[in-house]
Amino acid sequence: MLKTLFILLLLQTSVVQTDYPVKKLWLFSKTVYNGTVPKLPGGGQAKGYYKKMLCYIEVGKDQPMPAWQTAVLYGKQYVAEAVPVAADSVAVGVIKNTHSAVVIKAETGYKLVELMLTKPIELEKPEACPVMLSGILNGKPATVRAKDTPVELAPEMMP
Repeated sequence: MLKTLFILLLLQTSVVQTDYPVKKLWLFSKTVYNGTVPKLPGGGQAKGYYKKMLCYIEVGKDQPMPAWQTAVLYGKQYVAEAVPVAADSVAVGVIKNTHSAVVIKAETGYKLVELMLTKPIELEKPEACPVMLSGILNGKPATVRAKDTPVELAPEMMP
């Protein structure tokens, strides 16, 4: 009986340590077209576009935040770096199919944080959960999982 109680307490503690409360998570994808596409050595045309992933989270203003390390999105792992949003809202772009403008606004008592996602690599064995953010908080792992699909924004043309 005592052994079972100890195991239950240990499981409850580990769940609290590995979960980080995020009020809301927004995912967007955007195709970015390069304005002037350079030629590759040998005369071939370089790829003139790339897919950019955007991730915003809403968290409590006074809540400590993990040092985000990675984000796994649909079979690709990205390096994640948190960038606080200075304003209480951010204009993200326009939804591709509906042409509706997307503006994210933090609720009272919360703040917005953008996760800059860089260096994507394909994973051999992707997670069952399509979206997972991982980081370290107070020396312990912090993980956020979601099943949301990214909203496709209208393409962007770079100069």
